[in-house]
Amino acid sequence: MREIPETLKHWTIIETYLKKRGSKMRRRASCVCVCGKEQHLWVDYLLSGKTTSCGCMTVRQPRKHGCSRKGRPTTEYRSWISMRRRCYDKKQTRYSEWGGRGVRVCDRWNDSFSAFLEDMKQKPSSSHSIERRDNDADYCPENCFWASPKEQARNTRRNRHLTHNGETLSVAEWAEKIGIHGNTIRARLDVYGWSVEDALTIPVPVRPKA
Repeated sequence: MREIPETLKHWTIIETYLKKRGSKMRRRASCVCVCGKEQHLWVDYLLSGKTTSCGCMTVRQPRKHGCSRKGRPTTEYRSWISMRRRCYDKKQTRYSEWGGRGVRVCDRWNDSFSAFLEDMKQKPSSSHSIERRDNDADYCPENCFWASPKEQARNTRRNRHLTHNGETLSVAEWAEKIGIHGNTIRARLDVYGWSVEDALTIPVPVRPKA
């Protein structure tokens, strides 16, 4: 019998079994789509490419939501597709940073683009992208917003956040707020061993003019 690849397109095969189809026994598979939906499919459909996903990856949009512009998916729709791929498609280059860490898409959004658009609304501009307030939490209405490139850069997991007087901001945000360069703040903390309070509150000495 032809060997069945473990993963085909967006499907992951869990197990296979025989089931009658017409007058013959055919092999059927229990599969999980990249979006997390489980289905039972005929193996020959999988091998031939007739079935590539549960439909979640089809870039078609209902006109009633205004998401089709001359047959092209809108930027909100592309963000929805990309969000789900990051969480469920192990073939994605940076899957380890989302799905690999256990980040998922809430059921309401994973099951419906309409619900996603209803909660998120349209992007303020084409340069905005979906961002999570808590980078360790899932994609869901209470944790997501459309972020500008500047906000996106500040909210990355690689950024360092400091808490002072009950307020937590990134080093870049503190630098902008208090007027002390970010490199100076980092040097005070890492090179000179200052406390967070001192690093953020002690003014930078003014150099005398020559």
